[in-house]
Amino acid sequence: MKLREKKIDELRKGNKELASRYYELMKSIYDSTLHIRFANSILPGFRKKQDVARMQLESLASELLHAEQ
Repeated sequence: MKLREKKIDELRKGNKELASRYYELMKSIYDSTLHIRFANSILPGFRKKQDVARMQLESLASELLHAEQ
C-alpha cells in the first residue's frame, strides 16, 4: 500500500496521529528530492512527478487540517 493510501486509511479510522506521521514521511521524501535537477533526457518525467507529489502533499495537508477541526 502506498503512503498516501495509508495516510487516508488512517484518517478514515480516526487515527490522526499516525496519518500525520505518514504525511511527515511523505513530505520528508519530497523535500529530499527538491535539489535534484536533471535534464528530461536523463530522468524522463521526473519533474512532473515532483509536481504531482507537491500537489498531493498540499491536498493531504488540507485533509489533515480539516480532520483536526
